[in-house]
Amino acid sequence: MIFVSVGTRPEPFTRLVTAMDGVAAQINEAVMIQTGHTPCPVRYAHTRPWMNEADYHLMLQQARVVISQAGAGSILGARHHGRPLIVVARSRRFHECPDDHQYELAYAIEQLGYAQFVQDITPDALIAALNHVIDPGDTPILPSPLVATVHHYLTQWDQPAASWVQRFRRKGV
Repeated sequence: MIFVSVGTRPEPFTRLVTAMDGVAAQINEAVMIQTGHTPCPVRYAHTRPWMNEADYHLMLQQARVVISQAGAGSILGARHHGRPLIVVARSRRFHECPDDHQYELAYAIEQLGYAQFVQDITPDALIAALNHVIDPGDTPILPSPLVATVHHYLTQWDQPAASWVQRFRRKGV
């Protein structure tokens, strides 16, 4: 299981929750996201807005990898449980926090070798980071070809009808 924590800040962290839902759509492993104040729709991951301290530590114990905002408490929790850690920084530009202190902390933690810092918060970048931090002898976290294909076709249904008409005309249907 991959455990994702956005922390307890009052600002939403939509970029991380959306990207991790995209990761969950492509891999064969459960993803649990502690969403906090992030009210965005999630289709593929499991979510809980809040957890008490016992449940939070249970998630950290059970996780194969932890992905977290670059907050001191989140980093210390993952380190305490000895889990591989990927950190992402909340950004002032996206109104996710009042300043960019998390970038500084994430960079420092990565330089110390305690975590991998992912700056490009996308499903592809997060999957690459997941495969980088797991133990070499462990099962890789690779996108499932079947899941990726089904996801591709399902997302095609979300396109406007005009795009389908154009696609069929090109194929001579």
